[in-house]
Amino acid sequence: MQAARRAGHEVLVVSDGVDRCIRRSLARLELTDLPVFSNRLEGQGPRDWRLAFPHADDACRRASGTCKCAIAEAALPRRPTLLIGDGSSDFCVAGEADLVFAKGRLIDYCRSHGIHHHPIADFADALPLLAELQRHADSVSVPA
Repeated sequence: MQAARRAGHEVLVVSDGVDRCIRRSLARLELTDLPVFSNRLEGQGPRDWRLAFPHADDACRRASGTCKCAIAEAALPRRPTLLIGDGSSDFCVAGEADLVFAKGRLIDYCRSHGIHHHPIADFADALPLLAELQRHADSVSVPA
């Protein structure tokens, strides 16, 4: 994450997971300032919880709790987009992203749909590939 930021890229966490788990993991990595778009666990009383889906979209092609395509379109218009993903909630945005680093089921999806991607095992595999995102950024002209 820090390498991407140093290169001037905006980093967002967009997940179909639950905010409390994600934020706890980010805190262990000292990344508490990252914007997180995810499902939300909300307290309804001393021992009552409700799962909320603030980033759901009725038109979502994947019927996910968090529509990643809608967030990518709204948050990063006219910017090169890097997707780092591993599952079915990443399928819809994989075809829209400029660069895809894929793990798990996303590798098979990209292969079967002809989507250019880089298979990775972890973030260490992704670091040397960040230069490719910079090449995309340099080639995009954003209208004034």
